[in-house]
Amino acid sequence: MNNSTYKSVSLLAEGKIYSELHYGPYARDWWSPRPSNNNVSVSVPYRLHMHISIVLNQRQFFIKVVQNEENKLQPGFICASGNETSKVCLTPSQAVNSVYHIIFGKKTAYSGPAILGFNDEKIVKKLLTGVVFRPLFLNIGKHVVVVSKIEDQKFTSSVLTKKSQKTLALQKINHNVFTLDFYKSEQILWHYEDQSANGVWAQAGIAMQLDGESLYGFNHPSVQYILQTNLADSYVTCTSENWDDPYTMENIFEQQIKRRKIATNLLENWQNLFITWIRQENTIIEGMLSSCGCADITPYSKSEHKEEFWSRSKDPTTDKANLKMLYEFRDSESLENSEDLEENTFWNSFQNALMVNKRGQNGKTRILSIIADQFTYKQLRKKLQVSSKTKIRLLTKFLTT
Repeated sequence: MNNSTYKSVSLLAEGKIYSELHYGPYARDWWSPRPSNNNVSVSVPYRLHMHISIVLNQRQFFIKVVQNEENKLQPGFICASGNETSKVCLTPSQAVNSVYHIIFGKKTAYSGPAILGFNDEKIVKKLLTGVVFRPLFLNIGKHVVVVSKIEDQKFTSSVLTKKSQKTLALQKINHNVFTLDFYKSEQILWHYEDQSANGVWAQAGIAMQLDGESLYGFNHPSVQYILQTNLADSYVTCTSENWDDPYTMENIFEQQIKRRKIATNLLENWQNLFITWIRQENTIIEGMLSSCGCADITPYSKSEHKEEFWSRSKDPTTDKANLKMLYEFRDSESLENSEDLEENTFWNSFQNALMVNKRGQNGKTRILSIIADQFTYKQLRKKLQVSSKTKIRLLTKFLTT
């Protein structure tokens, strides 16, 4: 298996992080664990709709991340090259290798993370943009426990099990209530609750060779380190460019609203405010400001400038008058500066004419012709009160002859 860094890998589209997918029941499938020390692997996300280009054997391949057709909670991978396109595969390796085999007639074993650029620091940095928490892949006994959430009094992890059939066990702690859900595809087959990790696993009746606390993973040194240093509780901010990113906005909502015990039933469609706002330019904020008693005191039309000025004063008349006066003063000052510049140009040209051209044809000084060359038709028309460009051309020709 080739696990090197490919120089031909290009990230064409970063894709997006979705909480219900990247931190949902099948979070382990939406992240690629990267090797590290102490039986812990940090991870890089397969962002939904991310798009990669790579050249293999002098041929370009395109790989895209989609949702799996059989289980929408899991990722799927499609590879295309020329007229050949793979089916939706469970891994990027399977998608690329299948198309490669069709084109070149031989089997390969390209590493999925490598062909997606996960060994390229620049690509990884872009894929981690806006990511607050990277799931931990913990090797505990014979099991790989994936921790996908570490928050104040909330914890989520998963482990693969077999309870009459292969299932995924989603383990949660929510304010000292331990829950255990067994998933088969998108369906929950069994659900258990208890006041302890050992108790909830005892209800499940599965011999796992490890106790419940170990299977949950919250006692693992890496998890304890994060809890003690508050690394998972970092402060989240964004710009208007991220308003349509559900993962980032959910984190900010969780941080600023939910944790402050603000009634969220009044804010069921809060996401639509930001999405509609960014799509409809300034109409929403204008409506909100007007409805909240603010007044538009912009002293010019929108066709002149994009900036707007609003006042929250009960009587905005004075604010509007003062702003208008400042705006007119700025314009008059700019006009005076412009006129001063033209006047300086005229007299500098006059002086240059005297110094450079002391005697022209027939022993006469051709001052006017030299000055005329320093001005535009518009300036000459205004200063000399000539009404058309034709007259200006004739005048210029006369002065330069």
